[in-house]
Order: sequence, then structure tokens, then C-alpha cells
Amino acid sequence: MTGWSAPLGSCAPYEKSIGLCGGLDGRARPNGNPVACRQGSAHLEEKNMATSALQIKRPIVDEQRLGGLSERERYEVYERAGYNPFQITQLEWMVAESGQRPVGKGALQNVKVQLASAKCGAIRILESHTCERPFAYELEMDGTVQGYYSQFPCRHVLRTGEGGTKHVSNATLDFLVFHQDRVELVECKPERWLEKHQHPGEWEKNGKGWTNKPYERWANERDFPFRVWTPPDPVANYLRNLEAMYALKQLPLGPDEMRIAERSLDLLEARPYSIEELGDAVPGFRERIALVLLADRRCYGLVTSTPITLPQHFYLYSKWEQARQVDASAFQTLVRATSQPVVHEAIGLATTTDYNAATRRLARLERIERGVEKPTVRMKQLASRVKKAVSEGSSPLSACLTSYAKSGNRQARLDPTQQQCLEWVIRVLWNRGKVRTLKNLWFELEKVCNLHRAATPSIETLYRYVRQEDATKRALSTGGMRAYQAARPISDPTMRSGT
Repeated sequence: MTGWSAPLGSCAPYEKSIGLCGGLDGRARPNGNPVACRQGSAHLEEKNMATSALQIKRPIVDEQRLGGLSERERYEVYERAGYNPFQITQLEWMVAESGQRPVGKGALQNVKVQLASAKCGAIRILESHTCERPFAYELEMDGTVQGYYSQFPCRHVLRTGEGGTKHVSNATLDFLVFHQDRVELVECKPERWLEKHQHPGEWEKNGKGWTNKPYERWANERDFPFRVWTPPDPVANYLRNLEAMYALKQLPLGPDEMRIAERSLDLLEARPYSIEELGDAVPGFRERIALVLLADRRCYGLVTSTPITLPQHFYLYSKWEQARQVDASAFQTLVRATSQPVVHEAIGLATTTDYNAATRRLARLERIERGVEKPTVRMKQLASRVKKAVSEGSSPLSACLTSYAKSGNRQARLDPTQQQCLEWVIRVLWNRGKVRTLKNLWFELEKVCNLHRAATPSIETLYRYVRQEDATKRALSTGGMRAYQAARPISDPTMRSGT
């Protein structure tokens, strides 16, 4: 107590004589002043509360496992960004817990990637070969990026349902990017996926790009920038070019190659050149030198639209804006040339029954037109519809299509008990791989139906219901990822990486 200094107006005179105006039991001594004693006790309590305030501990980052920036380098970024202690603690927890979540079951069609990051000096686990990996290559070759971490958690993300209900959950975002003066949160999604999952309050269009409202709100509350990155579609040329640039960036140019590169850059200042033209103008210039210059961003090219293996079409530019505009125009041309046509005409979606009936009706119209067969009222009406369809650009066969396939039973012949028994044996026994053959599955169906006093459906009915199921469910249960990949439908060639 001797080190405590009382403020003006306190019981300092009494402290000198009796300590603190009283004994250890808090009662005033004969020479004490009760008012001054209470003032001194209140001041002491206030000081004790201030000195015992909770100190929030920051996590210990396993830099050996995560690589990336050291603690000193991270705090230099925080200082330049002007982050407060609360923001720094949040970021340190996200860094410490990054890269620990395994790939979820929803990413069955993704190819898991272990990228050996030269910038971070460690392995980065990525969930997608064609979406997250191109963005990781961009970060590796971006000189303004100090380091990055993948698959980091965001705690207590608030979502609002359609009825206004609040739901709090944890989210795992793809990249935590450390720039020189800020830390950015990035989520990577393909454009087609975003269009399919677009929903107000969740994934929404944000000008020319996309955003996720709960993630954006969570980041804005902490004053962190957030964005959604989408790869070009198709991504094959872009990914292959980035892979080549990243691989050769680790192999520096030799003295002779450096002289060739400097001479080539001088020529590019005057006008754009293709790789083939530069090879003719500067002997020794080839794709390797072009890829290193592109990776170091000393020149720019058509990395999105044109593969590096076509040197006569791959142009190099000294200005980024010029290269970006030409690349975007060439990419749009590529998309229009490679887009798969969509079947909209009725003849392309007709069933076999309706198609065969249409061919018979069209043949009968031709016989009537030749005078071989007498016309009827219905055939005259059909002839007028065919004539109108031809004038509008449709085929005469489309106008003759019937709707016979839609006729017949509108409801299943099975009663509710039989349907539940069928669905149960397929869902529990067949899709989970507990029964090996369809014949054994029918025997199990018979047992279940007898147990519930229902007639057993025929084995042909069971076959028809099984064919309507998704074959990938059983394949995943019985053979794992290898069987799932073999059973799932073939992907669109324009969506593949090309590697």
C-alpha cells in the first residue's frame, strides 16, 4: 500500500498516520475520517479494476506449417493499413486457423490441388483445379501481393432468411491476401455456378461482377475489403498459360537470354509483335523468354484467349490496357466460336413415339398433295399449319409432331404403401451399397412389402424405379471417388482445363 499515491482531496493525511484510514477489516480507526476513508477505498477499487482488465491473447501462428509472411512482416502490413488491435486479432486468428478444413462433400466434382507456393514457401491446399488454382497463380505472379493463405475461417456470419429469420454460421473463404497496405478476403466461384445459385440476399450481381451479401457484410463490419473472383469461361487457355508462366518464373534467364529479352522489349515499345514475328526480328527469341517476361509483367499478352503454343497468334504488348482490350475481344470471339448450340426446336426434343407419328403424317400429306390419297378436314388443317411453320423458318416435320407420348396413365398404379417400400429399399439398400444385385434387391423389397401387408411390385417396376435414380450415389458409396468420377456424366469440353 505504500506505493499508492492518493489524488487531491483524498485521505492522504490519514494514510500517513494510520495506513488507509482503517484496518484490514475496513472499519475506521478512532483518528480516521469516515468520508475520506470511503473515497480512498473507491479509488483503490477503481485502480484494481484497471490493472486487472482482460488482456485478449492472440494465437500462435505455426509459421513452419503455413509458411507465408513472418510475424514481423504481417505486423508491418497491419501498421501500413492502420488496423486497430481488434482487427489485428481477427486477422491473426484467421491466419492461424487457415488450411485446416478438409475438402467438403459438396466438392465431389472438383480436383483437389496441393500447390507448392514459391511466394509462401509452403503447400497451399486448394479445392478446385479450374477455379481457385488460376487465382493462386495470379497471386504468385503479382508483385504487390506479399503473401496469402487459403481456406481460412470466418466466425459468426449472419444470414437473413426469406421470412426475416436470423441464422448465424461459420464460413470458410478461399483466400486471405496480404497486399502491401491492406488485407483482402477473396472467394472464388465459376460464373456458371453463380448464375445457378443466384439468390437475393446471398449471391447477387454487383455491377459487372458478383458478391455474397453475408460475407460482404461480415467483412465491412471489420473494415476488410471483400470480393468474388470468377475465372474466364472457358478457362483452358488461361490456366495452361498461367501454369507455363509460373513454372518458368522459377528458372531465371541466362545472360544471353537477358540480352535477347531486352532487345525484344525495345521493339515492343514501338508496336505489338507476335512471338513468331519477334523470333524473326530477334534471333533466339522463343516461347520460354516470352513466358518469363509475362510472368514478371514486363510485357503483356493474350493469356486468356490464345494458347502460348500458337506463336503466330500470340501477340505481346508493352501496355497492359491495350493487351487487356485485345485479349477481351479475342476471348469473346473464341466463346462465340466454341459455344455448344442449344436445341430449342421441338423436333430435337421429341420422343420416338411422336417422331414416328410425325413422319407418317408428313408422308400422308405428301401423298395427298400428289393426288394419291383423298384429303380430309384434319389433313387440310394440318397442311395449313405446316405451310405456316415453313414460312416462319421451322421444318415441316416439327409442325406434324404429335403428343401421343403424353397420353396414358397420369398417376402411378402403385398404392402409397408400395411406393414407400420401393423408395425405402432403393434409398437405404441400393444407393448405400448394402445390396449387390437388383435381383437380391427385389427379394428385399418382397420382405418389406410382406411386413407391411402390401403386394410386392414386379421386378420390372423395381428396375424402372432404379433407372430413375442418380447412379453416382451408389457409385460413391460402393467405390469411392474413383467410381463416382467414372459414373458421373462427362463434363462439357469447354469447361475442362486442357491439361
